[in-house]
Amino acid sequence: MGGLHKFMGWQRPMLTDSGGFQVFSLSDTRKIDDDGVTSRVTLTVRRIASRPRSPLRFRRISARTSSWLSTNVPIPTTTPTARSRWKRTHRWAERSLKAQTRSDQALFGIVQGGVQADLRTASAKFIASLDTLGIAIGGLSVGETKRRCTITLDVVTPLLPENKPRY
Repeated sequence: MGGLHKFMGWQRPMLTDSGGFQVFSLSDTRKIDDDGVTSRVTLTVRRIASRPRSPLRFRRISARTSSWLSTNVPIPTTTPTARSRWKRTHRWAERSLKAQTRSDQALFGIVQGGVQADLRTASAKFIASLDTLGIAIGGLSVGETKRRCTITLDVVTPLLPENKPRY
């Protein structure tokens, strides 16, 4: 269809998100493993797959900025579950960066770790160390209180580089 900009009739910058929240919201129909996410499309029996390199598929639709696949931590959760999801997101980040082939496509890293301050701190430092254009603070507004969300942002935000856009 000529790329996303032509399809939408929008010639200004746009950012395509990773789809992590959609994966989170499809918890009854999806399977997450180190290879990515497989989910059953709700109204059909067709299955779709999203892999760590999937944001790079946006090169076909001409998105210039995208976020790689990440996995949110359910609330409430245990620290081992949060740690497992956090580690997987970091492995996916490394794989996505290695798979990037276009110099005109920028990737945003995604900080994860649930509401555990130690995991969020480690994730923010790891993602900030990667060669990305910007950073997203992912996995919020998925069941934690507004106060817990604010506390988590207060932990993460000072650790992010000031010279990179964030969302």
